[in-house]
Amino acid sequence: MEIDFAELHAKTTEIDNTYAAIGSDNLDHVSWGYNRETKIVTVDSTIAYKLRRDFDEAKKKARAITESSWQSQSWTFKLVSLFFYLFYHTVYPWKLNFVHKH
Repeated sequence: MEIDFAELHAKTTEIDNTYAAIGSDNLDHVSWGYNRETKIVTVDSTIAYKLRRDFDEAKKKARAITESSWQSQSWTFKLVSLFFYLFYHTVYPWKLNFVHKH
């Protein structure tokens, strides 16, 4: 999914309208062992409810990224995307390898 408006990038979790977690970490060994990641976890139904509400509102504004929507992007957008993809995986090559391990 993709959203056109500016938002803070974070990973969020809400469970049973009770537990809430907000942070920067990914579910991989790189985030847990190498990167300086952070997460806040709370057992608070008010925070969990607001997190779920905000997520549901953002999801309404999001659109799916499909093959046809990607093909309709400008060549400059695709070139910039390719540059950052290659740059990211040059700086963090183990993330590319980790994703493809089974």
